[in-house]
Amino acid sequence: MKISKLKSVGSKIFLLCSDRRFRLDNTLTTIEFQREALENATTNTAILTNMSYAAKAMKKAAGDRSAEDVHDMLDELEEANYVADEITKAISRPLGYLNQVILLGKYN
Repeated sequence: MKISKLKSVGSKIFLLCSDRRFRLDNTLTTIEFQREALENATTNTAILTNMSYAAKAMKKAAGDRSAEDVHDMLDELEEANYVADEITKAISRPLGYLNQVILLGKYN
């Protein structure tokens, strides 16, 4: 009788321990998810803070420029780039080609 009683008590203890282990595993999993969520929130906060700094810097750099001012500036840059390209092409041509252009210019 004692052996069967011990088996019954052992089974109950085993079931209680198994249940407790299952709950502890669930608790640990929940804590891990919460830790990851906190890390993600911290990362997102840092990103948003840096984006805010960048937006403020861009506003400061832009000053009181309007959209038309920006378009004018882009046109000036495009024109300067065109002139720079023409200079690069002229410098990179061989001298013989330049002499032909000069001679053709004299006889035309």
